[in-house]
Amino acid sequence: VLEYAWYSVIAPESAAAIMWKDSSQAARAAETMHISAQDLLELGVADGIIREPEGGAQKNPVQAIQSVKRQVQHALSDLQQLSIAELLQTRYDKYRNMGVYFEQVADKIST
Repeated sequence: VLEYAWYSVIAPESAAAIMWKDSSQAARAAETMHISAQDLLELGVADGIIREPEGGAQKNPVQAIQSVKRQVQHALSDLQQLSIAELLQTRYDKYRNMGVYFEQVADKIST
């Protein structure tokens, strides 16, 4: 995932409107939802964080695309070393654990 990206099933403004009846609380909602790239990495949703150019990908899209390309090539190289059975098991484990909430995860995201 790109360094400044976030991922959520609902926009922070919408979540704030639901949780606090106030869409201006979007920043608070985003923090509560743990949707930043770092949060996603810690929760196992993202496999890594791709650094963006100074000012974000929109400031230098060519450099951003090159960074994504390098990361995808590296990931594919790593994946090619695994057997089909290992790939399937890794994928199964990742998605099976996604969304599972343990106290360890709660501790990780509360710090």
